[in-house]
Amino acid sequence: MSNGEEELERELAKLRAKYLADLPQRLADVGAELVKAESGDVPAMQAVRLLLHRLAGSAGNYGFDLATARARAAEAVAARIAEAGAPPTPEQAAELRGLIADLKAAFRPASS
Repeated sequence: MSNGEEELERELAKLRAKYLADLPQRLADVGAELVKAESGDVPAMQAVRLLLHRLAGSAGNYGFDLATARARAAEAVAARIAEAGAPPTPEQAAELRGLIADLKAAFRPASS
């Protein structure tokens, strides 16, 4: 590996570390919006969908393919709920919380 390639790898590792450091806040934001949606704030579900959409894209950019797949699955459920124009039912919220837990788990090996 050349010096340039090594430098690039170091810079990419720094960016990935920063991404992982910021991840807990991003996931907390998803959870906070979901709580709002469950409390009757219908537009908050669209915020959940958007935050999950962003996580799906950014995770892929940093090489977290499993996290991307899980974020997309959660995003699809959030989109379905948002399109209904009503707060999530307890069953829908539970399904979404499970998918978000799966998303968090997809990042665990990288942050260890």
